[in-house]
Amino acid sequence: MFVDIHELAFDVWQVTIVDGQQVFQQQIPYTSSHSSTEWIVEDPSAARGLVPLATVTGANFANMMALANGQSTVPVQLFPETAVLVGANGQVEAAPSALGADGDSFGVAATL
Repeated sequence: MFVDIHELAFDVWQVTIVDGQQVFQQQIPYTSSHSSTEWIVEDPSAARGLVPLATVTGANFANMMALANGQSTVPVQLFPETAVLVGANGQVEAAPSALGADGDSFGVAATL
């Protein structure tokens, strides 16, 4: 699966999802504060609580870029903070790797 989210024009975002031969693409108006950037793999929730991550075993994030003070930058320049997904019993269920040597890529390993 491939996902690309980027801003086409001020507060107009394009989301592209490619899963095999299926392609979903939509432009979405979204008023952003333009004050933070996040790359997230998370456990979805429903009315009954957290939903299992199905067969997700990991995710890779690459070619990431953000604007900081109007300048293109990569995550390593932004002092990224990491977080882990912890299960009900306190066990780590997903954790990010360190940033790659390129400064704009990392992986997330699920330990389900």
